Formats: sequence, structure tokens, C-alpha cells
Amino acid sequence: MTLSVHSVAQDLEERFLWYRTFFDPNPDSVEQRLTRAQKELAVAEDVVDSAAMVKPLLEIGLLHLSGSRNYEASYAALIRAFGISPRFKQSGDNVFILLTLAKIFEDVEEFDRARELYDLAGQNIRDLKGPDLIRRELNFLVLTHTGQVLARKGDRAGAREVYEILLKNANLSRDAEVRAEALFQYGRILMEDGEQVRADTTLRASLKLWRSANNRMKEASVLHYFGGYYLASNKPEKAYNNFKAALDIRTSLNDKTGMARCYNDIATFYLGQKNYQKAADNARVALTQARSAQSREDIRRSLELLSEVTEATNNFREALAYRKEYITFTEFLQRDKDEKAFVVQQFREEINQRNSEIDNLNVINRENELRIQMQERTAKQLYAIIGLSAIVGLLIFFLYLQNRRTNRKLREVNVRINQQNVQLQDLNATKDKFFSIISHDLKGPLNSLTSFSGLLINHTDSLSKEEIRMLAQDLDKSVKNLFALLENLLEWSRSQTGNIEFKPEPFSLTDMLAENQQLLKTQADAKKIAIELLPSAPIVVRAHRNSVNTVIRNLVSNAIKFTPEGGAIKMIAKATSEQVVVSIADSGVGMSPDVLGKLFRIDSKHTTRGTAQEKGTGLGLILCKDFIEKNGGRIWVESEVGQGSTFFFSLPLGAKP
Repeated sequence: MTLSVHSVAQDLEERFLWYRTFFDPNPDSVEQRLTRAQKELAVAEDVVDSAAMVKPLLEIGLLHLSGSRNYEASYAALIRAFGISPRFKQSGDNVFILLTLAKIFEDVEEFDRARELYDLAGQNIRDLKGPDLIRRELNFLVLTHTGQVLARKGDRAGAREVYEILLKNANLSRDAEVRAEALFQYGRILMEDGEQVRADTTLRASLKLWRSANNRMKEASVLHYFGGYYLASNKPEKAYNNFKAALDIRTSLNDKTGMARCYNDIATFYLGQKNYQKAADNARVALTQARSAQSREDIRRSLELLSEVTEATNNFREALAYRKEYITFTEFLQRDKDEKAFVVQQFREEINQRNSEIDNLNVINRENELRIQMQERTAKQLYAIIGLSAIVGLLIFFLYLQNRRTNRKLREVNVRINQQNVQLQDLNATKDKFFSIISHDLKGPLNSLTSFSGLLINHTDSLSKEEIRMLAQDLDKSVKNLFALLENLLEWSRSQTGNIEFKPEPFSLTDMLAENQQLLKTQADAKKIAIELLPSAPIVVRAHRNSVNTVIRNLVSNAIKFTPEGGAIKMIAKATSEQVVVSIADSGVGMSPDVLGKLFRIDSKHTTRGTAQEKGTGLGLILCKDFIEKNGGRIWVESEVGQGSTFFFSLPLGAKP
């Protein structure tokens, strides 16, 4: 049945408005919406309704992208939907699928591929059988994203050209927010190119549109951008006025993250004016708001500002305290950045191997459309070729036999290829784990060394003997910690290549637990978490000392990451007649059974955000499993969502102390 123009227009407009809601999703609703979409997909699959499968697949892809940043799950759902959607083109789903696939490639910085997909989406828009108004709105969306991709790629000339085309036709769009975003992005490019007068006019036009659309959040963003530009241009009074206006809006919206950024920028303004008291006051308010919003980058910036302000006022003891906390957060952020880069790189490598998948699907979809047209023509000629049916039947039978023989050979080849792939994956996994340890564990001590040595060099005359002694002790600890980490990494890499054996030796496990309690105390104090080591009789184990120490450090660090502020971590060691079992329990977020099944598997990557939005790759637990098993023990976990997690590992018992 052919749809009317009115029903096509209504369907397209509803789907367009529905799609726009995913650009700024409410994180609290992502899991609920994902569960609902998965149920809707299951119903469609049960009744084999392909048309009904497209929308939940698209929604699953969007939610994984905008909510959890699970690129693999998003890509898989979208590719499946793209294989179905062209058969139901009137909804325009193939356009939205291509837009979302392009956003994935844009996120992982594959800008050329993202541009190709946005162009392909534009081609599909031209093929839509719908009203010009809806197609025009979709084209505005495609052009906006294309300009952003070119700008991120560094092609400002190309981005500028796209936005100029977009703005020439801006009045044709009903959506004021689309025009406002185009003006804002174009204004930024003009500003970067030094065309300050045009940039100012363009940005103010964007601000006016955001206000007319009553989008207070975007209005604050433009004001904040003006403030940053004026501050960089050495116009501090204008910068302050814009920061203050943005702060007033964000305060009315209770946007704690935005408030933290405004207060930090106002503190930067006062620091430039050498008004250290107001700079400190604003930085402290920013720190409070950032901690409330769990915005780690803003926390780090507030601590850095407070360190600079207290150092400028010769309050070196307080400056040292802020500097230590700043270093801790910098290490957290660097680790999170490295882990995210690792996940993105893994996805980028995987997606490059499947780079032709979308193109092939698009070709297949085009071929299917042509095939349908040919089949319709062939049906009219069916009676003319009925005399050849017998010959065709024999030919098909012959081809079937040939195909069976070919498939059998292909299956044999595939088995060999799969075996080789498994070996290659194991080799890659070993390599990835090694580099992950380097990026995670070495940067922290190096940052500490740089910071403490900088304080010692620049302020020797201002520091007391006691403060110099404290700095020297901190430097000594950092050097020893760095040496120990390097020694552990060398031993681990040699063990992976078979050049070292895990020779067991007796040592005090209770002492090792206490050492790690002290080592990670600063990290825990940053989140106001208590690490408790329950008293027990001294326990001696026979194991490889350095690898066991690495396991304890990783497990306690993970417990800190997933325990909320004010929580507690308990370490217990219990000995039996043959072995000792160590448990590290936290009062954190806990895990579902599905997540538990993926923790110690290299073939199933899983990442979960910590209570301060920290994100991990899961490699640390895989390393723990390797080390414990090579020491003759085993590792396991017990957890419930919202009830915390307890990690256990066992080791052979050594001689009595």
C-alpha cells in the first residue's frame, strides 16, 4: 500500500524530532530507555517484523553512543539496522542511521570516514520521497555535522565554506536552534581566523537566537565563550562581565558543572589582577561545585588555581597540600585519558578491518532495489521463457553441487584462518596489557617527581628546614616507587616472553597489605574513603613477591575507583592449613551477573564508570588473574548491584613466622 504525502511527512517529522532528543540525553534515563528498546526489538524479532526492528535497533545504537560510549555495541546495532532500513525508506531511518554511524567515526577521530558518511546521508536525503521542508531540515543537520567534522580535522577553510552555504539558506529552516548552532560554529571559525568584527556580529546573532528559543544552557555557553575570548585577548573587564552573566544563568539552572567552570574562570581573572583573596574565594567555590557534580577536570583545575594562589601568597604549606591533591587528580585524569585512548584505538583498529562493511551494505541495498525492478520486468516475460525452465533447473542443480564443494573448501580454509586469528589476538592482548601497565603506573610517580622537584628548585629560600625535609622524603618515596614499578614491569614483560620463572619465596603477606594500605592512602583520602586492614596474626606465604604486590595494589585501586565518597574498604587475610585467602571488599556500586562474567576475559572487553566517572578497560583484573594463577592460586569476585564488591584471591601458605 502506498503511503500518502501527508503520512510520509508526518512520519518523517516525528522521526526527526525523536532523533534530535538523543543529542543531549539524560544519563539517568539511558539504562531505562535501553531496556525498553531491547524489549521492543525482541518483540519484533519474535514476529519476524523487519520494519518494526529498525527503530529499536537505531535507538539502541544511539543510546550506546550518547550514553555509555560503547562504540562496538552502537556500531553493531546500527549496521544491522542499515541492512534492513532501505526496504522501508519512507521513514528516513537510513538517513538517521548514517548520521549516527558518522558520529561514531567522528568520535574516534576518523574524520575522513565521518565526512564520507555524512555525504552519503545527504545522498539518501535527496532520494527520500517526502516533502521539501523535512528534507531541508535533514540537510541542515547534515551540513552542521559536516562543518564540525572539518573544523575538528583542522580544515577551517572547508568548515567555513560549509557554514557559509548553511547560513545562506538559514532562513529556510524552521528550527531556530539549528540556525543558532550554525552561527555559533561559524563565529568561532571567524574568531580563530582573526576576523574579530564579523565573529562578534555572528556570535551575537547566535546568542540572540538561543535566547529566542529560550535555550538558557546554550545562551550561557555562548557568553562563557565570549568571556574566554576576551580573557585571552587581554580584555579582563569584558571577560569578567561575560563570565558573571554565564554564571548567573547556570546558577538559576542549578548547572553545577557549568557553575564550577565559571567560578574557575572568574578565579583566573582575579589571579591575573593579583587579587589573590578573591581568586582563592572563587576557586574554593568552584571546587565545592565541581565535587558536587563529580566533574574531575574542574576539580583538577580548581586545585591547580588554589595551589598557585597560596604559593603566590607565600603560604607554602597549604600550597604543598593543594599541589599534592592536584597531582593525585592529574594522575586519575591521565589514567582515564589513557584508558579511553586505548579503547578508542582498539575500536579504530577493529573498525578499519571492517571499513568496507558500510560501503558493501550500501552497494547491496542499491543492487537490491535494481534487482526488484528487474524482477518486476522479468515477471511480465515469464511465459516467454517457460520453455527454458528445465535447462535452467539443470544448471541450478549443477551450480548447487559446485557451490557445495566450494563451501566445503571455504569452511576448511576458514577454520585455519580462525585458528590463526586466535593466536594473533593472544599476541595482541599480551602487547596491549604491557603498554597499559606502562601508561597507568609510570606517569604518576613521574608527575610527582616533577612537581616536588619544581617546588624545591623554585622555593628553596622560602621553605623551612622541616618543609625541605618533607619534600625530600616525598621525592625519595616517589623515586623508590618509580624504581619498584620499573622493576615490576621488567619482570612481568620477561615472564610473558618466557625469560623468567615465577619463583616462589616466603614473605609476610600481612606486612605487604599494610604497605599497600599506606601507599594508597592519599588516593583514598582524595575521595574521603577509609582503608581498613582488619587485624590478624602474621601470615607468611610462598609466592612471587612483586607480582602479588601488583595484584594487591590493582585491587585496592579499583576498590577506591568504584567506592563513593565517604565509603570504606576492608582488607582481610585468612589462613587455612594449606593456603591463605585475601579479600578486598568495598562499599561501592557493585556489579550485575552479566558484568561479573566478563571481568577476567581478554576476549570480552568491558568498561564501567567509577563513582567519580572514572572509566577503566578491565585490563588490570586480567593482569591480576595472570599473576595469581602463575603463583599457584586463583582469583574470584562476589558482588551485587548497589551492595559493593568483594575480590578474593588465594596463595599457597608459606612457613610459619
